[in-house]
Amino acid sequence: VVAEDMDQGQNGQVTYSIQSSSMSGLFKIDPVSGSVSTVAIMDREIWTQTKLVVTATDRGSPRLAGSATLTPEPSAVGRFSVHRYGGAVSLAGPLDFEERTWYTVTVRATDSRHHTEANITVLVEDVNDNAPVFTQDLYQ
Repeated sequence: VVAEDMDQGQNGQVTYSIQSSSMSGLFKIDPVSGSVSTVAIMDREIWTQTKLVVTATDRGSPRLAGSATLTPEPSAVGRFSVHRYGGAVSLAGPLDFEERTWYTVTVRATDSRHHTEANITVLVEDVNDNAPVFTQDLYQ
């Protein structure tokens, strides 16, 4: 998530947090970058129920804040897997061209001092996976 504060200096510096909710313990947010990630493996049913309220607070006096609601995109959840140590990206589930023709996967590598990220665009090819269907059962 990204929030902008047009003020100068400390008044314009933004920190991010997640407001408490029944699902907020399953996520963490980088207070500086606003990057949201999960702290647990989550199945599709949990993702589709999730709405997080993210707050951006400036460092001014008085501190001013704004908020936004974050909802994950269920169609992309669980489709890709990233190897924890090697970084290899692989499919965790089948892709269907009729459902979605492309995905963008953001891979982030971090340690205690450095981080980098890359976007990977996956184009889904159409395969012959649908049989012809008649529009009615009986013709006369």
